[in-house]
Amino acid sequence: MSAFMPVISARQFIELVNQRLPSHHVFKAGMRVFLVRPASADADATEFDYSPRTRRASGVVIYVVDHVKSQFRVEPDLRLAGSG
Repeated sequence: MSAFMPVISARQFIELVNQRLPSHHVFKAGMRVFLVRPASADADATEFDYSPRTRRASGVVIYVVDHVKSQFRVEPDLRLAGSG
């Protein structure tokens, strides 16, 4: 098993990604990620999405998300909306 990774909540994950997005060299103002809540009001969010839905934003978001997930374990685990 890999080294200990701090556990963060889904909300903390979103905050960290949004804080780190502007440091990416091809970031454009307006790029952001957000939680996607399931239809059931009682369920925890298990997905996130981003805007704007462009190729540039996709690359930036995936890069930053992967970097954050390499440093933290997210509980509950999140995946990109529509990817699974």
